[in-house]
Amino acid sequence: MVLLRKIKRGRRAIVWKFNGDATYIDGPSLAVVWPCINRIQPLLMHQANDMQYLEIKYVDGTTDIKPGPVALYDDPLKIVSILTKDLITLDANELLVLYTQQEKEENKDKQDLSSMRHIIKGPTLYAPKPNEWIHEFTWHGEDGTHKTHIIPGAKKFQKLRLIPDQFYYNITDVRTSDDALITVKLMIFFELINVETMLNNTHDPIADFINAVCADVIAFASVRKYETFLENANQLNQLETYPQLITRSETIGYKINKVVFRGYQASEKLQLMNDNAIQTRTKLRLEDESERQVQLLEDLKLEKRFERSQKGKLPTI
Repeated sequence: MVLLRKIKRGRRAIVWKFNGDATYIDGPSLAVVWPCINRIQPLLMHQANDMQYLEIKYVDGTTDIKPGPVALYDDPLKIVSILTKDLITLDANELLVLYTQQEKEENKDKQDLSSMRHIIKGPTLYAPKPNEWIHEFTWHGEDGTHKTHIIPGAKKFQKLRLIPDQFYYNITDVRTSDDALITVKLMIFFELINVETMLNNTHDPIADFINAVCADVIAFASVRKYETFLENANQLNQLETYPQLITRSETIGYKINKVVFRGYQASEKLQLMNDNAIQTRTKLRLEDESERQVQLLEDLKLEKRFERSQKGKLPTI
């Protein structure tokens, strides 16, 4: 039984023959189908708009990228797969770090491959080439439960922001010279200055900042008693207090703009003792002030009495 299949205008199909051969048919057309002798397979069209691209993988192992707008039919004889993907959008304050695999000319027979790093700055739209891969950053970040709880690997991204940023961090188990344990709360403001320096010298700037600021705060507290630490706590707002943080940030291409001391937290027992001491000092200070006022009043009374007595002793004329 002979069947007729209609291929519409703008469509394409492939006819498979019983011997494994194949021919293409473009519409408009009529195809004759003989059961058990040949079969017809409509080909799917893949499209990409202005904000997309097609990733085409061929049977010989090569890959091709076609930015949109573009349309392409499946080709079972040559193509393994066609994927439609969105272009990477970069804002004015973002960049991508790409690595390109290149074959060295003098060692083509040995297949010696090398990689080159490229930095793509926004604003732009970008489609990765077949021999490129995007650097993925894995940094310390918030775990989602609290903004001060920083854990490794929580922040994964490909677009690197260039604008100044900040993060909160609580440094626990800070010991003073008299063995008091406290938690120091900080907010660190930083800015990326040199991307190449950062890529060459660190894989996690946030971890470097945390390690350096912890060392500075521990050094600051270890030479002060608890009471002295509280008196000098305002120095934790000054950048001069964080030499290791400043040095490390410059080494990895960053600049520390500001460190804000957000307060401290002691153990309940130590905090209760400190609160009681504050209340006692405040009470004594108020009592001292009250006693001074009483003494001044008594002095004034005695002075006036003495003046009146002296007037009474004046001789009459």
